[in-house]
Amino acid sequence: PHGDRMIKYHVNLLGPLGHELTRARALAMMMKETDVVEKAFFMADMVEKRLHSPDDVHRVFMSATGISRGEYDRSIKSPAVNDMVALQERLFKEYGVRGTPSVYVRGRYHINNAAFSAFSVEDFRSRYAAVVRKLLAGNPDAD
Repeated sequence: PHGDRMIKYHVNLLGPLGHELTRARALAMMMKETDVVEKAFFMADMVEKRLHSPDDVHRVFMSATGISRGEYDRSIKSPAVNDMVALQERLFKEYGVRGTPSVYVRGRYHINNAAFSAFSVEDFRSRYAAVVRKLLAGNPDAD
């Protein structure tokens, strides 16, 4: 909902590149480049089907952000990135995430996406947002 903050974390559910993508996402968060990196990875993986190796992850990240290979190699190993990766891995285990997207409100309520029946994308969004607003307001008996 408008005015509320949402934090997205990456989970290691994407096969052999999962850990590399989690680290890259953590670095993007540190650089405040999450949106541009997320779009670049989506295009490279889902549309262009060219994300097959750690080197592909590096290339896509560097192209999206404009940083050099040396800067990427230094930054990806930084304490801040290590801490963010550790946080993401801890939350993944703590919440028992089994698939994506998984949405948790206030770290307490897990949204079951399959529970929403809707006649259109807009209807789905509207119902989903209404439940999230109720949970943000502290009403666990949301529809």
